[in-house]
Amino acid sequence: MIGLVLEGWDGSVWDLRTGPVRVTSDGVEGLNGLTFDRFVQDTAMLDGQRFTGWRGKPRDFLLPVLLGPFRDAAQWQALSALWWRLMHPGKVNVLRITAPDGTVRMLDMRYVDDGGVASTKDPTRDLLEVYPIRMIADQPWYYGEDFGREFKGAPEVGEAEARNFFGGEPVTPGTNGVGTPLYLSPSKRDDVSTLTNPGDTDVWPILEFDAGMTRFTATIGTGVVAGSNLVVPVGSVFRVDMSPLRKAAELVAADGTRTPMTRRLSSFGFRPIPSGESSVLKLEVTSSSGYRVIAVPHYFRGW
Repeated sequence: MIGLVLEGWDGSVWDLRTGPVRVTSDGVEGLNGLTFDRFVQDTAMLDGQRFTGWRGKPRDFLLPVLLGPFRDAAQWQALSALWWRLMHPGKVNVLRITAPDGTVRMLDMRYVDDGGVASTKDPTRDLLEVYPIRMIADQPWYYGEDFGREFKGAPEVGEAEARNFFGGEPVTPGTNGVGTPLYLSPSKRDDVSTLTNPGDTDVWPILEFDAGMTRFTATIGTGVVAGSNLVVPVGSVFRVDMSPLRKAAELVAADGTRTPMTRRLSSFGFRPIPSGESSVLKLEVTSSSGYRVIAVPHYFRGW
């Protein structure tokens, strides 16, 4: 059986299969194929037309749900109030679909209306009501679990853990008795991974570097996509978003403040990971902390 769970913007979780609010047999619309705008060119020099591109349209979603039945009117009213609190036109709820094989796909949705339902009787008498709720996904793609990678940075070497260049036991700098204390700190990393995009469309990855990074170069396939010598300060994350809607780098502080840093990129050649294909990712990083590649696949359908 396919699992349907609604994760509310307020942190609540609703099992739409077996919970007190559940889908009816009237049919859920929006689980299947995406609708598209198709772009073509017509010219007197060309028979027929020439296809130039496409884009997915916002996804309309019909979610017919049954609230109830309940034991008493107070219980019905209390749960009804919790449910309708989620139905806010400006806040996003997440529909989570779990297929029989355990794979998960999600869709971000906003409330549109209750379908103009007319109550023909007092719902507090039967303690149940059916609502053909309409929602919309501004970003129409179902998305799956991140297929990117996370890398642990080289451990920082403090005074107590410092080791002699020639491999001696831990020492305290300045106490070895001869000359300037010089020690090696493993901070440069070369990480190579193969990323396979299982989705139905190309994925533009996101790079994130924690505080402690001083230099990086990222390559996808045979081309450099980004690089920088920026020093990431404590408490911040350097984020490079390759999406065509963003194409930007920014420094994200602990309090959420975002500072544009695109001009600090020494290399700028963003490219996606093609649908259904594998790409070699190479990261050359000088850092004492972690960094990660975020790559979220997109799908036409809910399963």
